[in-house]
Amino acid sequence: MFLFLNGSMSVATSRFISYEMGHNNKERLAATYNQARLIHWCIAAVVFLLIETIGLWFLNNNMNIPDGRMDAANWVLHTVAITSVLNIIATPDISLVISHEKMSSFAYISIFDATIRFLFTYFLLSYNHDRLILYAILMMLIQVADRLFYLIYCHRNFKECRTRVKLHPEIFKSMLSFAGWNIMGNLALIIIDQGINIVLNIFYGTIVNAARGIAMQISNYSNAFVTNVRMAINPQITKSYASGDINFMVKLIKYSSLSCYYLLLLIAAVLYWVIDYVLKIWLIEVPEHTSIFINLTLLYLIVNSFGNPVIIGIHATGHIRKFQIVEGSIMLLTLPLAYILLKCDYPPYCVYVAQIAIAIATQAGRLYVILPELRIRFRTYLTQIIVPAIKVAATTIAA
Repeated sequence: MFLFLNGSMSVATSRFISYEMGHNNKERLAATYNQARLIHWCIAAVVFLLIETIGLWFLNNNMNIPDGRMDAANWVLHTVAITSVLNIIATPDISLVISHEKMSSFAYISIFDATIRFLFTYFLLSYNHDRLILYAILMMLIQVADRLFYLIYCHRNFKECRTRVKLHPEIFKSMLSFAGWNIMGNLALIIIDQGINIVLNIFYGTIVNAARGIAMQISNYSNAFVTNVRMAINPQITKSYASGDINFMVKLIKYSSLSCYYLLLLIAAVLYWVIDYVLKIWLIEVPEHTSIFINLTLLYLIVNSFGNPVIIGIHATGHIRKFQIVEGSIMLLTLPLAYILLKCDYPPYCVYVAQIAIAIATQAGRLYVILPELRIRFRTYLTQIIVPAIKVAATTIAA
C-alpha cells in the first residue's frame, strides 16, 4: 500500500528522463536523473519509517495473527520494509535502462529474477523449519541482487549516473508536481479495485471474492504481457514529442494501441473457448462465476488497452492537470454504479459491466482532453485506430 507513492513517481521519472533524451540535452538529463534519485531516496525513507512505526504497531496490536506466529509476522514485516526500500531506490535506474531502450539487459535481469524465484520455491519444499521466515528473507535477497545488477549496469553504461548528486530546484519541483497530479489516477484505480472487492464481499461473500481473485490473476498475467510490449514503445512516444516529430508520435500511438489491442483480443478469443477446461486443470474446486469473471475481465482490458498510448502522449506534454481531473472523476463513477447494480439484486458479474461501461466513458473523456493537446484530429484517431479495431473484433466474433 505504501508503494503507491512510488508508483506515481515512477511514471514521472520515466517521462522526464525520456523527454530530456528527446531534447538530447546531456547536462539536463544528468540533472533529471539526480533529482529522481533524491526524490526516491526521500520516498524510501518515508516508506521505511511508516512500515517500521505505524505498520509495526498495527501488526502487533490490530492484526489477527494465529498464536505463536507473531515472531514470524514481524520477521516478514522487517524484510518487506527493506525490500520496499530497495524497490523504490531502484526505480530511477530501471527507468534509465528502459528510456535508453536497453531491453536485452532488462530482459536478462528479469529472467534471472524469475529463475531464482523458481529455484527458491523448490528449496522451500525441502526446508524443515519456519518456511514463512525463510521465504521472506529469500525474496529480500533477490531484491538485493536485482538492485546491485541495475546499479552496476547503469554506472558502467550511462554517463549521467556518474555525476554528483545535487539539488536542482526547478526540475525537482516539476517532477513532484507531475507526480502529484498523477497520483489522482492511481488513487482512483486503488479505490475502484479495493472498493469492488468490498462491495462484492458485502453482497455475495468470500466465494465470489475468491472467483474475482482468480480473475485478477489472469488479468495481471495478460496485462504484464502487453505491458512488456508497450515498454519498448512508450519512451519513443515521449522522445518524438520532445523532438517535435508529431507525425512519428501519432504513428507510435497507433501502433501501440492496435498491437496491444490485437494481443489482448487473441488471448481473450482463445480463453473464451477453453477457460472451463483450463480452470478444471488449474483448480481442484472452481468457485462459481469464475469463468464469466475472467471473460469480462479480459473484455475490460481490451477496452482499456486504448488508454495507455494516449496517456503516454499527454504525459510527454507535461500538461496533465485537466486530464487527471477528467479521467479520475469519470473512473470513480465505477464504484457507485457497481453498488447500485448490486443493490438492485443484479448478479455479481454486473460489477464488470459497470467497469466496462465506465472504461468506455473514461476513454471518451481522455480523447476529449488529450487529442487537442497532441494536435491529433478526432477523425484521424477514429479512422486509423477505432475503425480497424472494430472491424477485427467483428471478424473475430463472426468466426
